[in-house]
Amino acid sequence: TPVIVYHLTAPLETKVLAELKDYMDSFEGITRVATEGNQITLHFKQATTNEMIYLFIQRMEMLYIYRNSKSQ
Repeated sequence: TPVIVYHLTAPLETKVLAELKDYMDSFEGITRVATEGNQITLHFKQATTNEMIYLFIQRMEMLYIYRNSKSQ
């Protein structure tokens, strides 16, 4: 599927969500990133393999989600 929805277990600050959105938008394989409430929606250019999705999610979690949820 070209659309993945990631559900946050804890809310992130607006600034962190904006930084995450900008970062994920910078990848060529992603056409659009939307953040609404406790979910992040990633729109890929084409259907993507589970392995590729995992890499995007892992990077997003390490750089923005886990790091910022621990500091709150």
